[in-house]
Amino acid sequence: MKIEARSAKAYAEAARAPQTKLCYASDLRHFKANGGRIPATPLQVARYLATFAGSLSVSTLQRRLWAIQEAHRSRELPNPVATSKVQDTMRGIRRTMGAAPMHAIALTRRHILQLAALHRDSGLPALRNRAMLLLGFAGAFRRSELMGLTVADISVLPDGLRIRVKRSKTDQEGHGRTVWISKAKTRASCAVESLRRWLVAAQITQGPLFRKITLGGRIGNEALSPQTLNVIVKAAARRVWGIDAANGVSGHSLRAGYCTEAASQGVPLHMIRRQTGHTSIEALMRYIRTSDSSRGTSVL
Repeated sequence: MKIEARSAKAYAEAARAPQTKLCYASDLRHFKANGGRIPATPLQVARYLATFAGSLSVSTLQRRLWAIQEAHRSRELPNPVATSKVQDTMRGIRRTMGAAPMHAIALTRRHILQLAALHRDSGLPALRNRAMLLLGFAGAFRRSELMGLTVADISVLPDGLRIRVKRSKTDQEGHGRTVWISKAKTRASCAVESLRRWLVAAQITQGPLFRKITLGGRIGNEALSPQTLNVIVKAAARRVWGIDAANGVSGHSLRAGYCTEAASQGVPLHMIRRQTGHTSIEALMRYIRTSDSSRGTSVL
């Protein structure tokens, strides 16, 4: 049994990317060098935040919190970062240190399901838009990645999809990456089922996944542009929440929403990064909108 336990621990350690482990280790060293310890109490963490609020940026403090959270999660200890004392302290620091730069609003699972519910009918535009919303969120795709997907990039598996992203903004040499989409617990939230229904209805067997549809119902051959995704997402948001509330919503909100949703559910940063393809933990952190987090049981 001891050998099995050691093996399990070794596999768990191996699951973390080297760069992620280095970031965690550096952040924890700073925390411990300034009065922190593992396990930590909420009061210790809150005091640490208050001490360095004037000398460290909000993003750095947030990254330190993720390192502290991961240290507790990996040891199966209670998470002090999730307590109201720590969260209220961090929220106060954000307000005191000024507003953050404008970013696309993060559309979390709850928001995505509200938008997807607009497209419940069996018409081609509704089927396409629903599939775009759910797949864009579940895959945490950049707008250009989602609009660039073709049938050849999709492999159907018993439990979901394996998607090959051939090229992205941070992968100019075209090495590509693989994105896994699992089947959701309910049909209403399932990106896999929504994509299947769209492709069958549109009779698409090759070429781009998401295409223009004429008023007469004819499906074009060319892919929609990333800008069109912005228009579709913003239009849906306006119908659900009104014009003012939809300000700041764009196609980018799907990617930010996945990051925020996964983080709020306690998914380790290295696993979120594996899905999103971010080049560093620091880059990923900019996509996590803590104040927009929702508490769900699964990303979809």
